Amino acid sequence: MRHRAFVPGLLALVVALFLQWREHPANQLPAPFQGIERDEAAVASLRQVWSRKQRKDYTGEAQARLRRRAAEIGEPASRALLQILMEAYVMPPAEPGAVVVLTWSDSWSSADGDANWEPEGDLIGELCTDRTARVLAWAVADRNLAWGLRRALVVALSRPRFAFAADALARVACDRREKPEMRRAVLLRFHRLGCATPRPIKDLLYQSYAGIDVLAAATLAMCGEPCAPSLLIEGLAAGPDRNAETWNLCAHAAYRVLRRPLELPAALETTTITRTSGPDGWAERREGTVRSSLGGHDAEALVRALEEWRVAHDSAFERERREYLASDGRRREMARRTLEEIAGAGDDLDLAAASLWLTSPSEEETGIALERLHRLCLLCERRLAGARSVETRIRVLNELLSCMGRRAHDDASHLPLLLSEDDGNCLARSTLYLSVGQRLGLPLHAYVLPGHVFVAWEEDGERRNIETTDRGNSRPDEGTAMSPRAVLGRHLSNRAWARYDAEAFAEAIRLADEALMLDPADEAAYLARANATWELDLDADPRPDYDRALEIVPDQASWWIESAEMACKLGFADDALRRAQKGSTIAPSPDASAALIRAHLASGNAARARELAEEAGKRWPDARGALAFARFELSLDREGTAPLERDDIPVFWKARALLVRASPNRALERLEGERNVILHGIDARTHDGGTIHIPPRKGEPREFHLLEARALAQLGRLDEAREVLRAAEEAGLPNRETLEVRRLLAAK
Repeated sequence: MRHRAFVPGLLALVVALFLQWREHPANQLPAPFQGIERDEAAVASLRQVWSRKQRKDYTGEAQARLRRRAAEIGEPASRALLQILMEAYVMPPAEPGAVVVLTWSDSWSSADGDANWEPEGDLIGELCTDRTARVLAWAVADRNLAWGLRRALVVALSRPRFAFAADALARVACDRREKPEMRRAVLLRFHRLGCATPRPIKDLLYQSYAGIDVLAAATLAMCGEPCAPSLLIEGLAAGPDRNAETWNLCAHAAYRVLRRPLELPAALETTTITRTSGPDGWAERREGTVRSSLGGHDAEALVRALEEWRVAHDSAFERERREYLASDGRRREMARRTLEEIAGAGDDLDLAAASLWLTSPSEEETGIALERLHRLCLLCERRLAGARSVETRIRVLNELLSCMGRRAHDDASHLPLLLSEDDGNCLARSTLYLSVGQRLGLPLHAYVLPGHVFVAWEEDGERRNIETTDRGNSRPDEGTAMSPRAVLGRHLSNRAWARYDAEAFAEAIRLADEALMLDPADEAAYLARANATWELDLDADPRPDYDRALEIVPDQASWWIESAEMACKLGFADDALRRAQKGSTIAPSPDASAALIRAHLASGNAARARELAEEAGKRWPDARGALAFARFELSLDREGTAPLERDDIPVFWKARALLVRASPNRALERLEGERNVILHGIDARTHDGGTIHIPPRKGEPREFHLLEARALAQLGRLDEAREVLRAAEEAGLPNRETLEVRRLLAAK
């Protein structure tokens, strides 16, 4: 009974704490900064000397005023600056349909210049208490915060009295889910803590992604552990022009290792960020300029001195690297292979080496990529040593190999790009998994879907699929097994598509042919060859390649529709109708309806085309693209005029429709109204009331000139048409439309 006497007091304490909590959250910053009290008076005072525009005056009177006012306020200024930065990095919402350009300078330099280029973060760290800093150490890992705000936290925490933040900062630097810029921001400043580096940072020596290995080597050297001088040498050899910050830290680290004094002036990197809102949300573009003043130091002499030091000071990392480079395995990897040799080797081949010899532009790049792969394999092997279950082993691989927190670029199938930038699509990622698996004897196998490749761990009759572009998450049990030769073929067909996108059509055809030598069932190669042939030769018929691709993957509605459009343009109306009907049966869509409408028009059945257009308009009333264009053409054909002011029909489409209906004068009028915008771009309003010039989209000037030349040729103004055609050829490489205009002029 005596113990129960404490119950009322305990309840009263709980109630009091609850009431106190109810009173004080308004006086604290929101999560993840809970525990840091607001000081609105300090905020109001600092706002008098801080603004985004004033912030650009890094070394001028504006910054001096900020520092003087912060010094007058004292510790509360650190909390006030944090609140100001939190608000400054919140972007306004994009209004649907609005076009507003936001631009500002996100300028900073080598970490050695933080006092000048990152004054807010520097002042927060200088003035804040340990209690506030512990909250910041927790918050710095929050990826929901703007990365510029998080960088300010890194700047604030990177000082000796906050050595307790070392583990938190190291976790950010070692987390592949983080943006490379964030990881670099930590590594560039970590040595300021004046403490030993946590073990995970040493593992970064084995991960070459985004130059993290070189930065880790410099960080370790700055912290008294110069265990990877060969990576420092690589960083110095790259020169300051490639990455001034990395070179700067490597130079500091080299001089520290060699025990020589060094004073390097800071290098300023200015990045202008432009964000434009539209129907699909915000689009961001970054433009950077580097003004480097790191000259005056003999980098070659520094590298030679570091090489001599490396010989006298061996380390485990350097021994591993040296042994690999002198090994028989390295010599076998570096033995050049031709396509014929690879094709004749069957599936008993080194996947990584073969893919690199097929796709790398030089022997040097192949050698660099293979050495980076070897380091990554060493790290995977060490971490797998203690893993027993299949899920644990897959998790280890995913942490080191999968796409983590970044979009996989559709055109980045090149393994060296993945190893150097951590940037690659499903094919590159899957090749990396398979290459590591082959070297470590892991049961990894490739599977393919239309337009996608993934891997699976298959052991003892069990299969676990791995989505390499989504953190290694599992995916449904589907796909067709691929041999190593087929994987290599995909590398070539991917390159064929990349060359097609670059309008190098002849090279795209060559690469597609080579891909089919390795894998005759590569539907992507047939499609690349078909499309490149279509652009390169007006008389060629790409339908057989489409038919072969559709034999391999018969249920791809888009391929039926694409081949229907080609058949229609070649004059095979009945075949176009058959293909369009097949695509529409597989997957009804606005594009399929548009193909059917065009096929019926080509067959002379305008009444049926109009019926289909009306049905499609009711089913997809808001459809844009091909269906909107087909309905536009029908209205032009039926009424003799068209609703030319409709904003869902691009001006090029309007002009092309008018040309088809023999109205070249009206087509020229449409084009003339958009001439300046299409050829020269526009000046758009910015968020702060200024203007920014937005250049024309790539390819639009050429398309404009080709339509203009076609219209002039139809009007018999041949000399003008030829002059405009020359302008089109100067604006871009020849494509099918260029060839059509040439043929039209030749016929005149």
